[in-house]
Amino acid sequence: MLLADLPYGHREFPFYHSLEDFTAGIFHLTRRTLNPGGRAVMLYPQALVKHLRAFARAAELTLHAAYPCDTTSGRKRRLVILEVPS
Repeated sequence: MLLADLPYGHREFPFYHSLEDFTAGIFHLTRRTLNPGGRAVMLYPQALVKHLRAFARAAELTLHAAYPCDTTSGRKRRLVILEVPS
């Protein structure tokens, strides 16, 4: 299992890539890292939810769930569960 809080919100900024490219890269890295049947649980920014299914599909991951999970009033997130197909 892989746990992550993407994309680290206000603490880090991808200077050479867009936030979308950075997140898509993390999804592809997740796919390469986990064994078949492995799952990733991530806190995913609400601002990028419209891209969530596309990122999962492009990385050949199965999206199991995306639950609202507000860590603070200022940070809207989704608790995302992805799986590498067996």
